[in-house]
Amino acid sequence: MKNVKSSCLNFRCKQLSNFDGFPLDCFCIPDACKDDLDAVLIPGRLLKDRIERLAYDIARDYENEPFTAVCILRGGYEFFNLLLENIRKIYRILKFGETDYLTKHIRIEFVRITSYKNDKSTELEMCGINNMKTLEGKNVLVVEDVIDTGRSMAMFFEKLAQFNPKTSRLVCLTVKEKKTCLDFRPHYIGFVIPDRFIVGCNYEYNNYYRDLNHVCMISEEAKRKYAIDETNNETKATQKTDL
Repeated sequence: MKNVKSSCLNFRCKQLSNFDGFPLDCFCIPDACKDDLDAVLIPGRLLKDRIERLAYDIARDYENEPFTAVCILRGGYEFFNLLLENIRKIYRILKFGETDYLTKHIRIEFVRITSYKNDKSTELEMCGINNMKTLEGKNVLVVEDVIDTGRSMAMFFEKLAQFNPKTSRLVCLTVKEKKTCLDFRPHYIGFVIPDRFIVGCNYEYNNYYRDLNHVCMISEEAKRKYAIDETNNETKATQKTDL
């Protein structure tokens, strides 16, 4: 297996250090959503292309080594599916004719981690990790959609180490650039983004705006509008959309 270097496209690199996103009117955004969004951060097609490249890098680095892909639910599920679909395409080309190769090469596990209410990090809750003793001696690829402070993933990898995997790596689609984050970096990174709360392309804010076709930055007013009232665990909005 090859040594891995983080594969990263940095949205906060020198030439884009003050990047505030693309104007909403450059994309097909539902009119009902525009007042709740500030800008498009990552266009949907760019996101998919970047996932294809991550899949190529992962397949190249693992080569013929089998691995277990661990999906972090529930936010990472869509990213997980797209990533594995592209990895499988690459392996079908490399191992054409071996019908049972994918079954033997890639195994799947799921873990649910809950650490957010509104836009604040809360106590970490995990389920599924106690059933993962089969990871001992295995190559493990953890798939996550976003890293904010890094606290959740740092704690998860501490738990994972208890099962003594052969190797453990993390691929994350977006990593927020912030001064308060832990010194914890994924092996594979899709985008390093500004420290803003994002929605769309399966990113959501209290279950709102998950189905937008682009990754967008939600406005402060919308966060207040759809915040969860902790007294009754319901959103403050009078009517919930499907977006």
